[in-house]
Amino acid sequence: MKLFKNKTVSILLKYLILAICLFISAINFNLLMKPVNFVTGGTPGLAIIIEYFLGIPTNYFMYFIYIIMFILSFIILGKKSILGILFATICYPNFVSLTSNIIKYIIVDYNDFFLLCLISGIISGICNGIIYKMGFASSGLGVIGPICHKCFHLPIATVNFIVNTIIVLIGGYFFGIEMVLYAIIFLYLNSFISNRIIVGISNNKAVLIRSDKINIINDYLYNSFSIEPINLNVVGGYTNKSGIMSLVVIPTTKYNLIIENIKKIDNKVFYNVLDAYELQN
Repeated sequence: MKLFKNKTVSILLKYLILAICLFISAINFNLLMKPVNFVTGGTPGLAIIIEYFLGIPTNYFMYFIYIIMFILSFIILGKKSILGILFATICYPNFVSLTSNIIKYIIVDYNDFFLLCLISGIISGICNGIIYKMGFASSGLGVIGPICHKCFHLPIATVNFIVNTIIVLIGGYFFGIEMVLYAIIFLYLNSFISNRIIVGISNNKAVLIRSDKINIINDYLYNSFSIEPINLNVVGGYTNKSGIMSLVVIPTTKYNLIIENIKKIDNKVFYNVLDAYELQN
């Protein structure tokens, strides 16, 4: 019974955090994006274009898109990840309606558009990163990617990129090419921050080392930093040379020092570096 209660509380907490992120995203849209017709792709960007071109209020259009995308998700993607999409379908358009008059209560200087772009991109990146980190699927036009992947085996990221690019370019046609440039900055910030939240900040580097003096390098790493290398047998390869490579995980703060000393041991050393986000003992 206690385990059941803990699981229920955990699920409720996840949906509470999702609701908070959706609410903040709605404020971000109505306070920083909609007043200056800042089109950055997705359902909000298309809603701004439709309101400008056809006069349909953004919140009404969002209701329409979210409901249509939810129905398609239910039919094509199935029931597994549908609850989160349903929750967003209900909450986000309502939050947009609820906060539609927020500019009357919060005064913002819209002259510094670059600063608006930065703040909006950061807020969007944080909210999206938290949502994806908790395992919730995309909603609205973001559902097109998974649908195309299931039906036509197209990469989700590629489909979403194409959809967002089309929306941004249409926005650029109506609101000027400068908006496209700001949209690129926004999308980069959004993606960068979201990824950092999802996978975390790299505190370590995974380094693959190949050298004729690999034993000396391994001794140096172990004796100086208590780093224990993992030896990998390499047979052939591009150079058709067999040998041993070492895989080591180095703290980011010590990376430059260690690499420079390894180069002193063997100035012909070959190494490949990747971010390492998690270590398990």
